[in-house]
Amino acid sequence: MNAIIYLYSKMTYDQAKQISLNIIQHLQYNKQSIEASVPSGYFFTSNFDILQITSVDKLTNLAGTCLHTLNNQTDIINSIIKLDFGLMASASSDSTINVWDITTGTLFFKLIGHTAAVNTLVYLDNQLLASSSEDQTVKIWDLIAKSLKNTLVGHSDVVNVLLALDNQLLASGSWDNTIKIWNITSGLLVYDLIGHVHVITSLAKLDNQLIASGSRDNFIKVWDLNEGKLKNSTGQPNGIYSLASLNSNLLAAGGSFLQTYQESPYILIIYNVTDFSVKHNLMGHTSTVMVLCLLDNNLLASGSDDQTVGIWNITSGTRLFNLVGHTNVIRSLSKLGNNLLASSSNDNTIKVWNITDGTIKYTLTGHSGFVNTLALLDDNLLGSGSSDQTSKIWEL
Repeated sequence: MNAIIYLYSKMTYDQAKQISLNIIQHLQYNKQSIEASVPSGYFFTSNFDILQITSVDKLTNLAGTCLHTLNNQTDIINSIIKLDFGLMASASSDSTINVWDITTGTLFFKLIGHTAAVNTLVYLDNQLLASSSEDQTVKIWDLIAKSLKNTLVGHSDVVNVLLALDNQLLASGSWDNTIKIWNITSGLLVYDLIGHVHVITSLAKLDNQLIASGSRDNFIKVWDLNEGKLKNSTGQPNGIYSLASLNSNLLAAGGSFLQTYQESPYILIIYNVTDFSVKHNLMGHTSTVMVLCLLDNNLLASGSDDQTVGIWNITSGTRLFNLVGHTNVIRSLSKLGNNLLASSSNDNTIKVWNITDGTIKYTLTGHSGFVNTLALLDDNLLGSGSSDQTSKIWEL
């Protein structure tokens, strides 16, 4: 067996020693000889074959290392998400959703019901999980019962975007060019929002019962959920791939770069939501902006196919840092604590950046495929999912 138990420096020495001795005794090591070999002030790291003694300083420096590799799914990992009670979920193109224990890295249970790739996960209230799939459905899962609660049927193509709303509502966006609003409790369709003429790529929640949608048809639309009607829209020469609600009045939109539109090369724009006037054209990226992440202190992060991450001041519209280090397109961004940001890429790596000075703190290596998705699991734990069919849990 090749399991490893880590005892962290946040424990007291006596706690760590007792836990280690219990583990060792269970594994039929000789307790007395082990006790005699442990100097005061040290912790244990043990595996099932060899006992190693590791100092507090070394344990503290576990930051930036992989704690667990989660192997149980048989295709690309498309989405991971933090749940309550020390759990996380991973969605795979093998049509399954796995729920994992973050601390031990063990599989807690598996949710089976989709018949094609599971694209997106959203954690809802009352221990419910929503999933979207290429089987054209959205499913609502009861995590307490570990079972399917509802299947939301109505889309006629791949469902690739989900957005949790207030009042027990859920929005779904599809390749069928529509957005649907569902009642989570009843599973019934509330509104069918029709107006786009191409794939829905992104959804964002605004204030006052409004949501925004972005599409490859080059339009952003704002919908009024009180009436289920279109409120406003704007078009631009470039397809919309990412949206982020910045505050009650501002919306950021990332798009694709089209060489044929040299008169309007902007691919990251901040709009005033009320009238879609442009507050800032954020210039700097040279290819499609695929992902946006709102940070603290009035900052916005953008990840692009140009292999860079931009850090922007929302108020002034200036780029504070151009984070260079990845060697392929950026797939995901995750806000961490302590002024840190994580980015994942098709270069198979994750980078953790200090956004106060634009420097790299860690480069996390270990995946052998594109790193598609990131999720902050705890103050010092990051989850990742990859095309290599694994999820990983990293110490930060």
